[in-house]
Amino acid sequence: MGQLQHVMNHKDAGIYQAYINQRVQCDTVAAFLGRPSKKALISAATHMSRYVDPRAPTETGQQELAQARADSGILQLIELRDMLCREVCLESGNVRQAKKDGTELYGMYANVAAKVTSMNVLIRKVAKKNTRQKFFEEINTIEINQQIRNERSAYLDALNDTLGHQPSHRLEERKMIAELICADTESLDEEIKLQHRLCTVNTLVCLGRTREPPRPRLPRTASQVLEKRTPTPGSFSTHRHFSTL
Repeated sequence: MGQLQHVMNHKDAGIYQAYINQRVQCDTVAAFLGRPSKKALISAATHMSRYVDPRAPTETGQQELAQARADSGILQLIELRDMLCREVCLESGNVRQAKKDGTELYGMYANVAAKVTSMNVLIRKVAKKNTRQKFFEEINTIEINQQIRNERSAYLDALNDTLGHQPSHRLEERKMIAELICADTESLDEEIKLQHRLCTVNTLVCLGRTREPPRPRLPRTASQVLEKRTPTPGSFSTHRHFSTL
C-alpha cells in the first residue's frame, strides 16, 4: 500500500477505492501500474464456461421435445385426463358445473390435469437441456470436419441467418480501450510506456462516464420517405417571386 501511495501521490490510501470503476469493472490502478488486477482475473476465471456460446440454441428442438414426451409417459396421462373429462361431462353436464358441485369424479380429473401440466413444464426443461447438450457435444466435431474438408463457408457463416442481430458497441471509447490493451509495448521505452498507461486509465475513466447511445430507430418505409420529400399544396411561397417583378 505504501508503494501504491507513493506512485499515485495520494495522501490517503483509501482514495484508491475511487479508481475501482463499477461500470467499467476494471481496476484502473492495476492498469496504471502495468500489472494484472487480481479482482479482474478472479472475475474472469469464475465466469468462464464452455456452455457460454452465442451460437447455442435457446429454443427447444422439436426432435428432442418429441423424444422427451415419448420417454416420460405423458401420453397415457393425457388419455386418462381426456377420458375423465368425458365422464365428468356425462355426469354433471360440463366441467364448470362439476367443479361447483365438487364431485369425486371431478377431483380425480383435476389431479390428473395438474399432473399433466406439471409434467409438460418438466418435459420442456429436459428437452431444452438436451438440445443444448447435443449442440455442445457436436459443435467441435462439426468445426473440425469443416476445417479438414477446407470448405469455403465456415460454420459461423452458415449460421449467420439463424444467429440474428449480434450486439455491437458504438462507443469510440470501447474501440480505443481495445486498441490500447492489445497494443505491443515491449519495445517501447519507459516514458512511452508511462504515457500509454496514463492514456489507458483516462480512456477507462471516460468510458465509465459515458452513457450508451440509444438504439438506432427502424428504417422508414419508402412511402414515409416519399411523403416527407413531396411538397404539399400551398407550401411553395410566391411572395419572393412576385416581389422581384
